[in-house]
This record gives sequence, structure tokens and C-alpha cells, in this order.
Amino acid sequence: MWMMKRSIALLLLSGLFMTAPAQDKVISEDLFNMGTELGVGARAIGLGGAFTGIADDYSAIYWNPAGLAQMRRMEMNIGFSHNSFNADADFLGGINSSKDTFTRLNSLGFVFPIPTYQGSLVFGVGYQKVRDYNQSLDMGGLVLDPNGTAFPWYVVPTYDNYTVNPPEIWTTDVSDSLFQSKSVLDDGSANMFSLSGAMEVQENFFLGATMNFISGKINRSFEFAEEDIYNLYSYFDEAALNMSDLKNWIYTQDVESNIDATNFKLGLFYRSEKNWRFGASMTTPTTYKINESWSWKQTEYYDGATDAAILEDAGKQEYKYQEPYSFNVGGSVRLLNVLVTGDLDFKDWTQAKFKSDGPIEGMYESVLNRAIKKEMQSTTKLRAGAEIYVTPIGMRLRGGYFYDPSPYVDTAIRPDRTWISAGASMMLDKQVMLDLTYVHGSWEDKVTDNLSAESSLVDRSLNKIIGTVSLRF
Repeated sequence: MWMMKRSIALLLLSGLFMTAPAQDKVISEDLFNMGTELGVGARAIGLGGAFTGIADDYSAIYWNPAGLAQMRRMEMNIGFSHNSFNADADFLGGINSSKDTFTRLNSLGFVFPIPTYQGSLVFGVGYQKVRDYNQSLDMGGLVLDPNGTAFPWYVVPTYDNYTVNPPEIWTTDVSDSLFQSKSVLDDGSANMFSLSGAMEVQENFFLGATMNFISGKINRSFEFAEEDIYNLYSYFDEAALNMSDLKNWIYTQDVESNIDATNFKLGLFYRSEKNWRFGASMTTPTTYKINESWSWKQTEYYDGATDAAILEDAGKQEYKYQEPYSFNVGGSVRLLNVLVTGDLDFKDWTQAKFKSDGPIEGMYESVLNRAIKKEMQSTTKLRAGAEIYVTPIGMRLRGGYFYDPSPYVDTAIRPDRTWISAGASMMLDKQVMLDLTYVHGSWEDKVTDNLSAESSLVDRSLNKIIGTVSLRF
């Protein structure tokens, strides 16, 4: 058994993954528009989310609150979703596959029309799970590049001793042929509790508003390891300051982020007597307060030691950022038994801003906000859908398309995504409606960190099934 004096500032290791290789970019992590947000309601999502110009059920709370005023009967809504994620990573010449599935409550709410002498007055209250943060990634391979192993660059320097003269600088013969593995797991969701009201201010013209209380949690877990699987390195000489007897070492990092925010959505809706409808909504800027708890641990195993060498640290931090206004317009038209609908969602991400220093070491508020102007862009989401009522079987069949562009100029941070959907609805009896929708999306992104021998191209896909039951009485 041997022991060494370790004289390293813990900040060196705590910053390994809090600081990504930004090169000429300041924003190097997906801080805005994280996760997957497809919306609320099986019918709406089945139409690609093009629901601003329809908004005639409970999910109008999310899409366009003015549409609630069309409802003349009370409605209770409950919905569930099942997600299946797949990721195929090209790493060190091999394809590594990982999968993740989960089922969650998607929505639960009520709509209450109030009897009026003229026009309409409708209130809604509910809970929606609006964004998923789940994804996983597992990969591994043999490092053949002499400069590709992380051990010489990140572990060996932790043993250097600068308190003596001359300083003790450790070296190693470990250079390649280590098996390198990495596992990344994100878990969590953003949830929204909503209070809505809408009224018909004049015939066929409606106004509405929703107040949203947003909360949620994101758990990020990262594990990186290097192992001398062929036992090529077994030399250690304390006098010569040479440590080359590595068995394996493991670095883990865990971050738990708690989210809190509030915003308002204001909407208007017009229903023509000629089978077309138009809607528009605006979401106010949303300031997110993020409370993070983080920890990391490095565990090293050597041939000449029976006990593991361990370094670890933990801490907490808080930061705030604000997402800008969002504007949505949409329209729908009915031709016989066919409904066609489309939406545009606009948001100028260059108007986003940090309200405090960022979560990454050295990312100060002023630096980040200047970078936002250069490194982010405005986006226009495109949504389209169609629905047909099949009279002989008493069902509505629908399909949709959703294009979700990246808010980053560098789309390697968060790539553009496209989604297609298909669904159906049927009356279980005179009061109960069942809606089912299937959604598929796929994209390719690039995963990079400061330890892996090379970046990885990852083909990701998400398959989602949403089921909603609506009871009107």
C-alpha cells in the first residue's frame, strides 16, 4: 500500500464538466429551451400542436385560453403519456445504443362554464406536465490515440506538490490502450399549474388569459471511467515521481436543478360563421429561478494500493434567466368533414437574458448577456395538421407535423427537430371522449466533454403515446 500527498485545488476537478470546450463561443451548453415540449392534449398534439385556431377543449388552457369561452358544458380531463427514447452513439469506431422509457400523468383539469344572460364566461383550472428532460446515453471503446486518454491530463496533475522547492511534478507512462466508457442520464420534468378565464366579449369574438405557475426538477448524472483492461501499466516509482500502475479510475458528477417560474398567456379567438376560425396568443417573459445542488467524486484504483484514492466535493448555487415574449397565431378551416389547421410560433431568443451570473464557472451575467446577442437567434416554429371525421365508424382520424428550430446559431448545442404525429378519437358514450395520439421525432446531435477521447455523433429518437379522456356533463 502506498500513499501520496495531494495538493490540488478542488476547483480543477469541479470544473471539468461545468465548463465545456467553448472555443470561440461563450454559450456552450443548452441553457435555454432544454428538454422536449410538445404540448398538452392528445387531440392537439395529434394535429402537430396546431391548436391556437381551434382551442375547443380543456387543452385551450395551454394553447389559447380565449378558446375556452366556446365551451358550453363542464369538462373534466385526464391524460397520460408514455415515452420511449433511443440513442445510438458513434464513439471510438463503434455504435453504442441506449434506451429509456417512462409513463407519466400528462394533464388533469376542469372547465367550468358560468351561466350568462348573453355571451359566455368560462373558467378553467388544471395541471399539465409540459416538458420532459429524460434522455440517456451509454458508450464505451478502446482508446488508441496516445493523446486520447484523460488520466495523464486530469488525474496525474492532482498529485503535483507546489508547496516545496523545487515543485514535485508527477509523470506517467500511461498514454493509450485504456478502455474508456461514459454514461449520461437526465431525468425530470417541468410542470405547470394553470388558472384560466375566458369570455365572449361580442358575438363570436373571445378573449382569455391563463396564469401559469411553473415548477419542476432536472436530475443530471454523469459517469466517466478509464480502465487498463489489458494490464499494460503496472510501474510505480515514488522517487522518480512516476505513477504508471493504473487499474482504473472513475469520475462521477450529479446535478439536481429545481425550477420555479410564473408567466401569463393572453389570447384572442374569432369564430366565423363560414367554417373558419382564427386565434392568437402571447406569453409574457418568463423568469426562471434555478436552485442547483451539485456533487462530484473521483475514485482511483492502482496496482500498488489496496485502498482507493478518492477526491470529492459538493455545493449549491442559484441563478436566474429570463425567456422572452412568445407570439402565436393560428387558423383552421372546415371543409365538409375535413378540418385543416396551421400555427406559427415566434420567439426572439436574442432578447433572452440572465438575471444573475450563470451556472458555469467564469460565466458572468454581463458576459453571458452580450453572448446571447451573438450566439442566439429568433425562431419560428411551424405546426400543421388535418382531421377527418369518418362517419361509418364514428371516429375522427388526424395527423400533424411540427418543426422545432434551434434557438442557437450553433445548432450543435441544440439541433433542429421535426415531429410527425397521428391519432384518433372516438366517443365511448354520449359524454365520454377518448383521444389517442402517437408522435415520432428524430434528430442528430454532437456530444462533447473535456474527458472523452473524441466527440460522439448521436442519433436520437423519441416515440410518444398520449391518451386523453374527456368527460363533459
